[in-house]
Amino acid sequence: DLATVFIETNNKFDPTDETNITDYNVLKEISDVEEALNYNKLDKGREDGIIFCFSISTLIKTLHNITNAVEAAFLEELNSERFPFELPDQFKGNYTIPEDQRLIDEFFNRIPPNQLSSLVADINGDGIYDSTLLLMGLSKEVDQDELLESIQEKIDPYFVEVGIRPGSKDTTGEWTKRYESGQVHCRMTVTGPTPLARMISNRTMKEMQTVFPWALAMVGASLLIFHRTWKIWLITLIPVISSLMIAFGLMGLVLPVLTPQVTLVAPILIALGVAYGLYVANRYAEESAIPDREKRIRLALRTTGNAIFLSAMTTAFGFGAMLTVNMPTMQVLGFGLSSGILACYVTTILMTPALVIWLDYKKVSREKGTGSKGGARKIGEIPMKHSRKIILGGILLAIFSLALAPVSELPFIGIEAGGFGIVQSNMDYINLSPADEPVVQKMAEQSDTFGSGQIEMMIVRGENAYDFDGDNKDEAIDGSMKDIEVLKRINSMLIEINGDPTKANDTGIENARAISIVDIMKMVQIPDFRNSSYYKDFLDQLGRTPGLIVDAPALFDSWVEENLIGKSFWSVMQNPPDVTLFSNIILDEPFEAFMMNIFYNSMGIEIRGMLVNDEYSKTLVYMTLPNMDIIHTETTVNQLDGAIDHNFQVSVRDRKDTASPTSGFGKVLVTINDVLVKNANQSTFTALVMVFLLLFLVFRSWRIALITLIPVVLVVFWQYFAIWGVGAVGDIIWGNKNLFSGDLNLFTALIGSIIIGIGVDFSIHITERVREKNFSMEGVMHAAQTSGLSFIEATTTMIMGLTAVFLVNIPSIREFILLIIILLAFSAYGAIFILTAAYRLYLPRYNRMRTIKKKS
Repeated sequence: DLATVFIETNNKFDPTDETNITDYNVLKEISDVEEALNYNKLDKGREDGIIFCFSISTLIKTLHNITNAVEAAFLEELNSERFPFELPDQFKGNYTIPEDQRLIDEFFNRIPPNQLSSLVADINGDGIYDSTLLLMGLSKEVDQDELLESIQEKIDPYFVEVGIRPGSKDTTGEWTKRYESGQVHCRMTVTGPTPLARMISNRTMKEMQTVFPWALAMVGASLLIFHRTWKIWLITLIPVISSLMIAFGLMGLVLPVLTPQVTLVAPILIALGVAYGLYVANRYAEESAIPDREKRIRLALRTTGNAIFLSAMTTAFGFGAMLTVNMPTMQVLGFGLSSGILACYVTTILMTPALVIWLDYKKVSREKGTGSKGGARKIGEIPMKHSRKIILGGILLAIFSLALAPVSELPFIGIEAGGFGIVQSNMDYINLSPADEPVVQKMAEQSDTFGSGQIEMMIVRGENAYDFDGDNKDEAIDGSMKDIEVLKRINSMLIEINGDPTKANDTGIENARAISIVDIMKMVQIPDFRNSSYYKDFLDQLGRTPGLIVDAPALFDSWVEENLIGKSFWSVMQNPPDVTLFSNIILDEPFEAFMMNIFYNSMGIEIRGMLVNDEYSKTLVYMTLPNMDIIHTETTVNQLDGAIDHNFQVSVRDRKDTASPTSGFGKVLVTINDVLVKNANQSTFTALVMVFLLLFLVFRSWRIALITLIPVVLVVFWQYFAIWGVGAVGDIIWGNKNLFSGDLNLFTALIGSIIIGIGVDFSIHITERVREKNFSMEGVMHAAQTSGLSFIEATTTMIMGLTAVFLVNIPSIREFILLIIILLAFSAYGAIFILTAAYRLYLPRYNRMRTIKKKS
C-alpha cells in the first residue's frame, strides 16, 4: 500500500518568495518527517508501519551518505586477511542532509533530467523548484487507520486546510504565521491511494448524515404538495425511518466495509418505502364509499397489499442479483437495498394500516369537480388508441440504445455482442471521489505536475547472492541483483519505458516513467577518497606487503584514480578495468562482485530496502502513471507489460529468472473495468430471471409474467441511450468541464439491476389492477386511469427524495442519480403506456385461449 505527501514551498503561491524545494531548511523538514515516520529502517514496517520513504530528501541523503560510505565499503571489501580495518561507525556513512548548500546543489545536479521531472517541479514557471513528493510504502501488518492518523499528526504543522470541504475552516493564516516566524518552511498534504480509500470511507458516513435528512425533507415536501395534509407524513415516513434503522443495522452487523455506494441506500429506500405507504393510503382513500374504516383498510391490503408484497419480493430479487457478482461495490449496494426493501415491506404492512385508521386519513382533493378524473381518463385513452405506435416507438428506442452499447460477453453464454461502443466501460477514479477533499485535489495536481497519480510496480526475480567463506562478502552473484547481466536487462526495459536519452525522438512509453536500482547506480559517483587517512594507511600496508610488484601503492592509487574516481558505478561496470595485477592479492572476490558489494553496502538502508530484498534475489521497479481514465490507463499498462515481456520471462509465480507483470492501483482499476460490463450484464440478467420466476409463481402464467416484464426489459435496454444522452448534454452545456462521463463506471454499471428493482414495482401494480378486472379490456382502461396519476405522484415523490443525493460532491454519484431519475421516469412511462398497450394488444388472444381452455 502506498501514500504520498505532496510538498510545496511558498514560492508556488508567491513568486517574490524565492524559497526552493532544494533549500537546506526545506529538505531538512522533509527529512525530519521521514525520520519521524520511519524511525526503524530495519523492521520492514512491522513496528513503525513504514516500509520505506523515497523523496528528493532521501536521494540527497543517499548521495551524501555515499561520500564516506563508498570509502568505508571499499576498504572493508579488500582482502581482510592481508588488510584488516576497524573503521569507526561514524566513518561508515552520514545519512543526513548536508548543511552546505553548495554540496546539496552538487548532489542535486547529479540526478538525470528524466528522473528529476518525477521528483521536483516548478509549477509557476519562475525557475525555482516549488513542489515535490514524498512516497511511502505502508505495511499491512499495522492498523492503517492509526498509521494514517500518525502521518497526518507528523505533518500537521505543515498542513494547510483551504476550507472548501464541509465543516472545515481555512488555516492559511495560521500556517503563514508559523512560516514567517521560521517554524516551518513548506506545506505538506497527505494524498495517495491508501489515504484516498480511507477518506472515502470516512466521507461516506458524513455524506449519509447529510443525505438522509434532506431526502426526508424533499419527500415530505412532495407529500405535502400532493396530499395537503400533515397526516401523510406520519403514515409514510414512520415505517420508512424504521426500515432504514433495520437496514443500516444489518449492514453494520454483516458487511465488513461500507463503500461510497452505500450513500445511495437511504434515498432509494426512502423513495420506494414512501411509495409503498402511498399505495396503501391512496387505495384506502379511493374506497371512501365504505364507511367502516377497518373494512376499508382490509380491502386496501387485500388488493394493493398483494401488489406491494409482490413488488417488494421482486424488487428484493432484482437488487439481490448484485450479490451474485464478485465486486464488493455491487455487493454492498445489493445487500443494503435488498434487505432494506424487505424491511420497508414489513414495516409498511405492520405500521401503515394502524396509522391510517388512527389518523382517519382522507386524501384532500386539489379542487372540486371532474378535472382530475378527466385527466386520468385522457391518460387511459392514450394506450388504448395508440397501442402499436407506443410499442413500436419503445422498440425503436431500444434498438437505437443497444447500438450505443459496448461489445461485451453475454452472461452464461460466452458469446460477445453489443453495439458500436459509443458508451464504453470507462471510469476516472478522481470523478469517483469528493472533489473538495485535499487528498483528491493533490492527487489530481500530482498527476498533472509529476505524471505520477498512479504508481505501478513489478518484481524482477533471480538467484540469491551467496557468501561461501563467511567473510560477509558475497562471491557468488550470478543471476542475482548483483549480476551486471541481470541489471543490463533491467536497463534495457527502462530504456523501452523511459526512452533512450541518446536518441532525440525516443521518448519511451507515453504517460509512463520507471525508476529502479539501475537508476541509482547511474546516479552514484564514486567520490575521491584518496586523501583519507584510512586510505593512506592502506597504501602503507600495501607497500609493506611482500611479494608484490615494485611501486604497488603508486600503481594501485593511479589505477583507482583512472578507473574509479568520479565515475558512476554503472559506467565502471559497463567497462570493467583490468585488475590482473591486484585480483589475487588485494581482492577476495571477482571484480564484479567487489564493485557490486561496495555499491550496495554504501547505499542507505532505507533506499536499499525499497529496491532489493536482503538476499539480492528480487528487485522492485517502480512505474508512475498520471491519473487517466481507464481506457488510457489500460493502454499504458499493456505497453508496460509488453516492455517487461520483451526483456524477461513473465510469470505471476515466484520463479527464478522471471519478472512479474505490472501490479498497482492502475492495474487493479483496469482489472475491475475489464469485468465491469460482464458483471453488470450478469447481475441484470440474473435479476430479470429471478423476477420472471417470481412473477410466474404468483400469476401462474408465464405469458402474464413476460407481458409484465416488457416495459422493464425495454427500460433496461434504454439505459445506454440515457447514459449517452447525459454525457452528450453535459458536453453541450459545460464543454471540456463536463463532469458527466457518458460511460459505464462503478456507479452507472449498477443501473440495470437497480432499475429492474424499481421499475418492476410499476408494472406489478398495473398487472394487479388488470387482474382485479379479470384481465378484461375494461381492466386495462381502469389500470391506466387509476394508476396513472398515482404513478406520477409516486414517481415525483421518489425523484424528490433522490435529488438529495446531488448534495454529495462526487461527480459520478451525481451522474448516477440523474440517470436513475431519468430511468425512473422511463419506468413509470413504460408501465402506464407500454404495458397497458401490450395488454390492449394481447388480452383478446389471451382471453380466447382461456375460453377455449375452460370449454375443453
